[in-house]
Amino acid sequence: MALPVLYALRAMLPVLITIGFVGGLLMLAIGGGAIDPVQMLEDLLRSLIGF
Repeated sequence: MALPVLYALRAMLPVLITIGFVGGLLMLAIGGGAIDPVQMLEDLLRSLIGF
């Protein structure tokens, strides 16, 4: 019963690790003051909208 779940988790593992790693780096950068989260959000919105 649990085998499909284990296979799915194993397939997802690199993605989860990557997301966790990037998220951790972002939190460190924001906490350290290297990145302004408001500025980052503005840049992200601009790139999404295309301005």
